[in-house]
Order: sequence, then structure tokens, then C-alpha cells
Amino acid sequence: MITRPVHQANGLAAEIKSLGGRAIVSPAINLVPPDDWQPVDRTIRNLKDFDWLIFTSANGVSFFCERARELGVDYLQAKNVKIAAIGPATAKELKKRWRAPDVIPERYISDDIAFALGEVSGKKILLPRADLARKDLTQALRQGGALTTDVTVYSIKPGGSEDVIELLKKEAANGPPDVITFTSAATVSGTESTLKDAGLLNWMKESALICIGPITAKRIEELGYQPARVAKEFTSTGLLQAILEEIGEND
Repeated sequence: MITRPVHQANGLAAEIKSLGGRAIVSPAINLVPPDDWQPVDRTIRNLKDFDWLIFTSANGVSFFCERARELGVDYLQAKNVKIAAIGPATAKELKKRWRAPDVIPERYISDDIAFALGEVSGKKILLPRADLARKDLTQALRQGGALTTDVTVYSIKPGGSEDVIELLKKEAANGPPDVITFTSAATVSGTESTLKDAGLLNWMKESALICIGPITAKRIEELGYQPARVAKEFTSTGLLQAILEEIGEND
């Protein structure tokens, strides 16, 4: 069971299918534009004023660049701005829409980006992120003397759609999935809500809960459940490897 948005789930679903498994794509969150674009628009128009631009998700890149395109702002010309990406998926989206990032942290978690940037005192840093993004990175940068600007480029709405709930009710005839994958704290909260609505909350205890990273695993524990595994590499590839290890141990 893959709980991330469809446009990000298809790759993992295809790999699972190629290995003989069956993927249940059941998005537990919905990504929508922010209620107010004005703060984002101001930063896009004044992008040259920033020293660093930090993206903590591929979705952040997509929403930011698409908004710039809609405004008619040629952000590609902001060559003085350095760019940091949280990991390879975000870097890939940047290469497609803009250019390769200048920095990717060794561990693909937002907390490590502050260390990867080096000296940030007096630097102006822009963070286009989700409305539910954790503030730890912003706080770490400010402690280092950075002048940070956080803007919401997309909102996360936890909980699956009616179609997803109906899909899961039909899947109930096959019993709980062997594995449920989570790629963010929001997918954990959204999945719990969706399964509750479908009358299948028992799956959170009967399926192996596999997380893309430690922050996601922490959210599972906060809700009173037990993660089966945390991917060693915080990517979709690492998530697939964790699935294979879990299934291999239990066969």
C-alpha cells in the first residue's frame, strides 16, 4: 500500500509490480495551492535579493517554478542565487525545471541542510515549502545568523478522497496489506484518518509500517504504532529495499 500522491507513487508501484508484487496506490494526502499567493509572488519577483534558495521537496520545486512561469518571471536568470536540495528526487526536479543544486546534504533530511550550507551568518535564505513543513531547519539557520524567509508554495490536506476510501473497503476482502509505506509525517496522519474512515484502522497494527526516514517513523510512534523498518537511504529506492528486506525476513 503506497500512501503518497499518485504522481509520486507510480514509480514505486511499477517497481513493485515488476518484482511480482501488487501495489495498492491509495493517496493519503492531497497537495493544493496556498490560499494566498502574494507572499510567494513577492519572493519570486525579488529572487535576486536572496543568497540561497532551499527546497525540501520535489513538490516545492514544482509549485514554485510553475508559479514563476505563471507570473512571467524568468527565474532562470537568477544565477547569483545558490540552490540547496534535500535529496536526489528534489535535485532531479530542479534539473528538469531549472538547474542542478549547488548543495545536497549527505543525509537526505531537512535538519542536515543547515550544516551542508556552511557559514550562513548574514545570508538571506528563501525556503519555499509546504504549510505543514517542520520549522527545525528555519530555526537552525536563524541560530547560525541567517536571515530566513519561509513561504508556503503548497498546502497539504491530510486524508484520502472518497474514491480512495471505497478502494480500501474493496481491498478489505483480501485482508490487510503486507506492507504500508510512508514518505512523510503527513502521509502517516492522513493514512490513519483514511483507514479510520474506511473502518480499517486495524491495518496500522496488522501491516508492516515502512518509513522513508526517521522523522516519518517518529510520527508513527507518536500515534501509538510501531514502525517495522526505516529505509537506510531516504529515497524511493531505499524504501523499496526496506520492503524487500521486510518481506524476505518474514517469508
